[in-house]
Amino acid sequence: MEALSDTPESCRGQTTPKATAAEANTRELVDSFSQYFEIVPATTSALQEMVFRIRYQVYAEELGWEDQTQFPAELEKDEYDDHSLHCLLKHKLSGSYIGCVRLVQNNPEQPHAWFPIEQTFDTDFVQTHPSLASHHRHQVGEISRIAVLSSFRHRHGEKNKPNTDIEDGQNAQSGERRRFPHIALGLYLAAGAMGIANGNTCVFAMMEPKLARRLRIFGIKFEQLSDPIEHRGLRAPFVVTHENFCGSFAPPMTALLDHISASVA
Repeated sequence: MEALSDTPESCRGQTTPKATAAEANTRELVDSFSQYFEIVPATTSALQEMVFRIRYQVYAEELGWEDQTQFPAELEKDEYDDHSLHCLLKHKLSGSYIGCVRLVQNNPEQPHAWFPIEQTFDTDFVQTHPSLASHHRHQVGEISRIAVLSSFRHRHGEKNKPNTDIEDGQNAQSGERRRFPHIALGLYLAAGAMGIANGNTCVFAMMEPKLARRLRIFGIKFEQLSDPIEHRGLRAPFVVTHENFCGSFAPPMTALLDHISASVA
């Protein structure tokens, strides 16, 4: 993967030939995201503290998935954060940070250490899965710890999810609430853009199979690596290569990735 300058040149020229039908949608998708939201790389200690504070609020206070007593400073952190890339989602109208995502990188001090998803499924996917035979552990990343504050994810069926769902266009809402499905999509694109910039050849993600199917509608082709397990809901391990991350994007999605990549570059 090439490093980014302002936009992911390695994703250009791979879109499907639907430009005529998609030109209007391109402007609408980018404008509807950028009107309300901004991706902010968490490159300072203050911004990273905001990441950990949002995670504490979502995972410990709102969902009860983490023990609050383990985080007296109200900052949810773990051993993977020191070798991760982080970014925040800012709500422009309020000026508040309302979501975050991290991209775990190979630990330079323990280059053979497993990623969080491998620990959860007790499997060395990098070494054992045929789809990853050509990838080296130091080129792999993992999208994890996506979190969105409850006021931006409380729609039907989302009370016990850490992020808002991604709609397929059939149940769109009106006004600003209609833009909320773009939150999860924007965070996944931000993590992918960070991976491209950092030279990752593929990234893991643990998610509901339904979410992977919806991401595929947008052109992000995650491959399922094994059967789902019960882990705060039914979750399965997925991987997406650089080629499959942006190889099937229609023009609107390429434009949104360009917009988000300019923020994380």
